[in-house]
Amino acid sequence: MSVRKSPVFPMCKLAEYTVTSSATRRRSLVKTQMKQALEDSEKRRWWHVEAKAEIRKFFSHRSRTVESLLESADQLRDQAANADIKESKRVTLLASARAIEAFAPIAEVVRDEGLIASAGRRESAHMRRGNVDIIIAPDLLFLERGTEHIVGALKLHAAQEFKLNSDALLNAAAILYTYLNECGENPNHAHCVVVDVFTPDYEVAPQRLQRRMQAVVAACEEIEGWWNAMYDLVRAEVEERRT
Repeated sequence: MSVRKSPVFPMCKLAEYTVTSSATRRRSLVKTQMKQALEDSEKRRWWHVEAKAEIRKFFSHRSRTVESLLESADQLRDQAANADIKESKRVTLLASARAIEAFAPIAEVVRDEGLIASAGRRESAHMRRGNVDIIIAPDLLFLERGTEHIVGALKLHAAQEFKLNSDALLNAAAILYTYLNECGENPNHAHCVVVDVFTPDYEVAPQRLQRRMQAVVAACEEIEGWWNAMYDLVRAEVEERRT
């Protein structure tokens, strides 16, 4: 018998969960994450990976401009037009191009020239609340010039269907700040940034975190309940698909 998987949730999906009033949607969010955990899916696959790579370059290299971003979107569309590529790759390239084009109007507003942007420690960046493992996976870390102390991070959310409203973005930014703080860093609220690429909108970590983190803890408790209630049924569905 396979080892029972514990609850695991990406940070932005958890933020969505905290503001979702529909029990059906909350249940669906849990079921989706459970399926991915049971499938050991790299389809926790980083969708819009090309877009995220170009947006990271925009933050990391001060010489890059909004025009550079839009040029990269054009290049992705050119690649998608190649008759030799697989359809699945064409779809992802076009999705990334749309994500970059959606983000471009707020790109300069979000970037802080006074910080150094460094690659985020994605694979090991987790935190726990209750029995839920929260995947933080920051896209960039922000370092203070002169000291190179970590003072913030950037998280990109790129989902066309389920966008994050302002309240969800604030909850995600609160989680991001709390994660850095618990890692022993000294984050600045203003530099803990979560961007919804397709809205496009962003929020920084609020000064008052307690109420939002209480909502996160409550959501994790509910997620654990859904997870335990659905686990055997969902595992059976996954195993049936494998046979």
